[in-house]
Amino acid sequence: MGIAVLSYEEKESKKKIAEKYIAENKPLHAIQIYSYLLSETDDPEYKFLLAEIYRDMGYISAYEKYLMAFLDDFPDDDEIRFEISTFLMEYESWENIINVLSVADTTKRPEFNFMIGYAYYKLNDFKLARHHLELYLNSSQKIELKFDCLFYLGLIDIKEGKYDEAIKKLKETEFHFNSHSEFYYHLANAYRLSGMFTHASLYIVKSIRLNKRNAKSYIEAAKIYNALEQFEKAEKHLRKYSELENNNSSEYNLTLAETYIGLKKFDQAQACLSIVEEDEPDNSELTALKNKLSKLSKAQ
Repeated sequence: MGIAVLSYEEKESKKKIAEKYIAENKPLHAIQIYSYLLSETDDPEYKFLLAEIYRDMGYISAYEKYLMAFLDDFPDDDEIRFEISTFLMEYESWENIINVLSVADTTKRPEFNFMIGYAYYKLNDFKLARHHLELYLNSSQKIELKFDCLFYLGLIDIKEGKYDEAIKKLKETEFHFNSHSEFYYHLANAYRLSGMFTHASLYIVKSIRLNKRNAKSYIEAAKIYNALEQFEKAEKHLRKYSELENNNSSEYNLTLAETYIGLKKFDQAQACLSIVEEDEPDNSELTALKNKLSKLSKAQ
């Protein structure tokens, strides 16, 4: 490796043959040619070409391997780091994104902090996600993703139980995201968790209006209407959820059980709780609803 024994004309000829194989949907033949050219020349171009072929074939681990090898040849090129990170984001390769960007000078490229923070968020490491997103937000340079950054910081606040702070951040971004069902779902969720159920109901209605097929908005609506003791509305939204989502989850069954308790359909409530108990006997919400059901049943 590393000794260029092929002439320019020979390399170009072999590249054309490889391109012909790709056009004929014979990627394995092209891989053989590019692998040979790489071994003979150690030219980074062939690493990138191999990465593209493996991506098109669906071999994502091989695709990432050659992308990372290509990057090793350009350790100081931040633009290549950025491009590779955007490729990796398509395949949710969060750890590789962090590895690629963490060695760069983020003071020169503040957007790297946003991408690192987002990757940590997707990995559920909210402490490091917050750290990098706040670094991005407080950058001395002009930033283009301020509202996206505030949105994810708001979601982290929800995860950490800081509901008032979450609402403040999300409200600041509302104009930017006011056509997104997902945004209003999270805003409604934050209001519900903070105990402001009427506000929550207004925003979950907006979420559903913007996307009537967003299943999780219906289960959030049911939780809100349960809290408002509007159990018939809750039941209606859970029925819609079940039409969209074939998911007999604990969340669904617990929400439905609470609705049935409110409607005094105690047998149906017990059936829902029994399903949850099979898989999660120590679920604290299950215990609370069982106690509530027991008290109301005895009071009848």
